[in-house]
Amino acid sequence: MSTRAGRLCRSLFFLWPLLAFSAVSAFQPRQIKIIEVRDANLFFTEDSQLISLANVHSPSIQDSDSLKKALADKFIKFSREQLLSWPMQFIPSPGRDCDTDSVVSGHLYKEFPLSRQYINALYLERGMGFYLPCDTLHRGILFAAAQKGIEKRLGVWQQQKEGPVNLLRRFRGSVWLYPVFSPNDKYIPVFGFNYRWSDLIKLYKKGLFYTNLTAETGTLVFFYFPYIKAGWEAGYGNLYLRLNYGAVLPLPGQESGISSRSLPGLDIGFRFQMGKAWMELEYNLNRTEVTSLNIVTLSFILPANR
Repeated sequence: MSTRAGRLCRSLFFLWPLLAFSAVSAFQPRQIKIIEVRDANLFFTEDSQLISLANVHSPSIQDSDSLKKALADKFIKFSREQLLSWPMQFIPSPGRDCDTDSVVSGHLYKEFPLSRQYINALYLERGMGFYLPCDTLHRGILFAAAQKGIEKRLGVWQQQKEGPVNLLRRFRGSVWLYPVFSPNDKYIPVFGFNYRWSDLIKLYKKGLFYTNLTAETGTLVFFYFPYIKAGWEAGYGNLYLRLNYGAVLPLPGQESGISSRSLPGLDIGFRFQMGKAWMELEYNLNRTEVTSLNIVTLSFILPANR
């Protein structure tokens, strides 16, 4: 029995480098050639494999919407001109949710003598699909490319018309880690609601950088302790910094306890996606007449609010 176990251990000892090498090799760049474009984001290679671009959601010629079908036809023509029979490198996506049945999703690069072109980013920059992340590879590059397509209103973004403002999309449910009674008290979660106009007045925008005048109103503890704020916000992509000035409003009939007080503050935070909704994580430094308050805020934003 011990001899058999020893043989098994020795076999595994010699096999593990091969297994490790195979796991790493699965996500290494490999040379391919595309010989057929079957849809806006579906390609057939010379080694008989169907591939697609990871993190890119493109319209399809199978779509019942005539506008989307027309866009897909346009994108297919562009892909045939740019990709067919050209030397390519392909990295299969490490994300488990990227692949579909019989289609390997990944990252495609067009090779030139002294450089290479990242096709996933090219698609997003030209508006040839929506950015729908399923892995983290080159996330910053892909997000920036998608923003360029949005700003230039190319491809799929040509169909996105500015409709009436959905007022509910500025609504947030928040959890503050807040020293309720004094700054020395233990931080406890406090629930509240707020309504923020991050783009009340748009001052400047170039690329991913922007600066706006903002306004906000809400409640600190469920529907108690209402407050108002106004300020200036600057951001780059999903990162932002906000300087604001506000006040906690007195409750009706209040004679003691929390009174109206000024709240100059500094907010530093970033937004991140959770499914179709967005979250914001902030550090808030607020100054009252009495002391400074260091608050950590996590906010849930309704889907499609940016």
